[in-house]
Amino acid sequence: MASEERREAVGIFSTEDDLNNAVAALEASGFDHADISLLASEKAVEETLGRGYRRVEEMVAEPDAPRQAFVAREAVNEGKAGVIGGLSYVGAVAAAGSVVASGGAAAAALIPALAAAGGGAALGAVLARQFGARQGKHLEEQLARGGLLLWVRTTSREAEEKALGILREHDAREVHGQEVPE
Repeated sequence: MASEERREAVGIFSTEDDLNNAVAALEASGFDHADISLLASEKAVEETLGRGYRRVEEMVAEPDAPRQAFVAREAVNEGKAGVIGGLSYVGAVAAAGSVVASGGAAAAALIPALAAAGGGAALGAVLARQFGARQGKHLEEQLARGGLLLWVRTTSREAEEKALGILREHDAREVHGQEVPE
């Protein structure tokens, strides 16, 4: 029995906005987020391939190029808010619970709870800022090397053509389909 050919659509974007708009259009057209990936960091490329690259175009047809999941800036911001809010909530609940459990009055629990919430929010802000900075640095690194390389796994030739059209509509260059190595 012949194995099914696996293919993908590929394109390079010159701006983060064009990339984000293309991904939004791909997802709105029925492509699964899990089938959309970007070139991994320069460090990951060097570790995986044993060599670096000067231009992102060198990685377009590299079958072993390490990839990472696409994460939109909005998702990074939502993650930041979740981390900050979650740590604030945990800190406040823990402080209030310890005061109430020790027999303190409810009013007395307010000050330590607010202080703990502020501490949790500060820690969350630091962690979220580090994640956002790392993601931003990665995108800047790739833009400096020629663009943001995007792969879209497709399930059929028809889906591949649809993805290629979307990439072109959103100003990708070097747009083409290719076979995915087994």
